[in-house]
Amino acid sequence: MSNNSNEGGFVAGLVIGGLVGFLAGVMIAPKAGEETRAQVWDSTREARDRIEDMLDEVRDEASRAVDTIRQRVATTSISDSEPVAEGEEEEEKA
Repeated sequence: MSNNSNEGGFVAGLVIGGLVGFLAGVMIAPKAGEETRAQVWDSTREARDRIEDMLDEVRDEASRAVDTIRQRVATTSISDSEPVAEGEEEEEKA
């Protein structure tokens, strides 16, 4: 689980680093304003799509983790309640 928290920081650093690199490249590149705006728009759409894909993956992983935790809790609750139920039955018989 500790790897998941590190992945969020890595992804954020990756996105921020990519944006900084992209902006530096746009500022240095000698292109017409219309061309630059089109490139910025295309890159923005691509970045948004990649971020949406990453968010979908994070949501899916979180959902799987929640399901796993629910299963473990349910299993633990069932196994923990069985000895108590047996003990209660023995008390009632006495």
